[in-house]
Amino acid sequence: MKNKIESKIINDKVKLIELKRQHKEKITYEEFALLLSINEELDFEYNNILYGIIHNPPKVFIGINVVYNEDKCTTERFEEYSNVEEMLNNFEINGKTIKDIWENVEF
Repeated sequence: MKNKIESKIINDKVKLIELKRQHKEKITYEEFALLLSINEELDFEYNNILYGIIHNPPKVFIGINVVYNEDKCTTERFEEYSNVEEMLNNFEINGKTIKDIWENVEF
């Protein structure tokens, strides 16, 4: 019963986050982390550089300087992490984590 309740709460939170995204409202860092934890693949921009996060379970990859052209995607480089938590704790841009720069992140 507890797992069903927790699952419903997470599903409800995800629905609210998706509504915010549809209305071009910025999500919080915690909402960003929640979406990543359910294997959402997200892009964000910081200092005019696009970063793309993709999942290939059990690994998580972040692409730096991603460029989308028609049906192709190129990137300057990828970094690989064991899981979302490791990526959020260890990926750095100019010595700062995503959480540290969150106020300046754009979608």
